Amino acid sequence: MRFFYCVVLFLVAVQVRAQEGNYVSAHYYCKNLHRQQIVDVTQLGGIWYLIEKIFHNEERHLTVNLTTCPNVYITEEQEDRLTTYSPYGTTYGSNYPHMRNPISEQDDYLRKQQEYDRKTTYDYERRSGINYFKRYFMMKHLRIDTSESNGGSSEQHHLRYNTSDPGFWKLSSAPDEGIHEQQYLGTIQVVKAVGNHLVLTKCRPSYKELYTMILSRENYLDSWDIHNVHSFLSRQGLNMHFVQKTCNSSSGLVGLSLFVLWALIVTQMFL
Repeated sequence: MRFFYCVVLFLVAVQVRAQEGNYVSAHYYCKNLHRQQIVDVTQLGGIWYLIEKIFHNEERHLTVNLTTCPNVYITEEQEDRLTTYSPYGTTYGSNYPHMRNPISEQDDYLRKQQEYDRKTTYDYERRSGINYFKRYFMMKHLRIDTSESNGGSSEQHHLRYNTSDPGFWKLSSAPDEGIHEQQYLGTIQVVKAVGNHLVLTKCRPSYKELYTMILSRENYLDSWDIHNVHSFLSRQGLNMHFVQKTCNSSSGLVGLSLFVLWALIVTQMFL
């Protein structure tokens, strides 16, 4: 009998340990990064070229140079929804728990709006309050399509984000599902967004995926910009051992052209 109790206690301990391990693993893969605070999502639409893909959960020290040049197309979908999370609470933000709120704030908002519309006096404070709610707590939707330049594999992701935190995108299921039915699949964080390049860190706990994509508006990117991104990610404590480089042919031609131009200038100086 004592042996039986020991076996039961051992199995319970293993189960608890596994659950703790899953929690730690999920927290590690989807940790909150120090990302760019001001993001104009409307400026991120259109075609980008994938310059580098850095896998943060790989321990191998390896740099792979690929001949492909994948295209990444970002589209802002027009279906906007009010968030189901209370905007007046303190739980909403980049660190809020990914769980469903049983109370639909959207229905509550519509009810209040109808009450205001029925009133004869519609003062400025009420209008500004409603406008603030609509402007800063609206759920917007994105779609990211990635395809190989040689017509190979392609993938599509649907995302949603709250306008109060436009740099934190949540991967979700198909947009035709209701907001309560959409499943949380992971996150994409806008680490950096400047004029000519964009840095996105993608996390999917169920697939144990954690990697960063360096995107450029052209099919090449200056090595100094890439170095700055690497330094920033290293300061975030992310593993930088495994790097997959793409669009190398274009960047190589640019580098060769600059070298030839520099050589011609030096030659002319000594003639």
